[in-house]
Amino acid sequence: MTQELTGMRDRLAGIVAVGAYPTAMAHLVPRALARLFIAHPALRVRLVESSTPAQLTALRRGRLEVAVLATGQGLPASDLDGLSLTELQSAGGMGVAVAAGHPFAGRPSVSPEELAEQKWVVGSSTDNSPEFRVWPGLRDPRIAFAVRSWPSRFGLVAAGLGMAMLPAGAAAAAPRGVCWVPVRGDDAGVRRTAWVATAASPRWEAQAVVQALTQEARSRDAEPPTNPTER
Repeated sequence: MTQELTGMRDRLAGIVAVGAYPTAMAHLVPRALARLFIAHPALRVRLVESSTPAQLTALRRGRLEVAVLATGQGLPASDLDGLSLTELQSAGGMGVAVAAGHPFAGRPSVSPEELAEQKWVVGSSTDNSPEFRVWPGLRDPRIAFAVRSWPSRFGLVAAGLGMAMLPAGAAAAAPRGVCWVPVRGDDAGVRRTAWVATAASPRWEAQAVVQALTQEARSRDAEPPTNPTER
């Protein structure tokens, strides 16, 4: 596919509807689109940020051509039958986002036991994914704030008002003043795998998006997560 798409640099044009879950939209997707527009400058993309179940519905109804999905323990079961799937990356382990001045900042890792007395910034009641909650297994967790959007969570974390769960694959999206720290152990059933899905026979334009996402994911896999304060 790579060689065939390379030969279509001046021929691919039009709009492709692309969906992604929030943490993928924060870093992976924008960098992949930068690659896409260099290779195919006449292409345009309409972005839709939504959950994996909502994307699958839109994909099957023809409202999306490309969907960046997440699978893993604790997530709703996904019906992927009949779709063309490409694994983008094992989204790495789960960690926590903390303020740059937090005692955990700069440490190579922390243990789940160390999280017991921490304050948490979690998602709103409509966010059902485990990464929007507190670390699994904590008894009587101290929830300081519950907010819907990632920018709001990051802002509260940066101000030192709590920590938030954050997958390794989204660590690079954390703003300055927020550090990502991995949590040792088996990730308590919250490990994720990212996929890109299309219809069984996608257009060349959609295949070009898939290629850009795959290339960006591979380049990210070759680099360890970094903290914004180190960039």
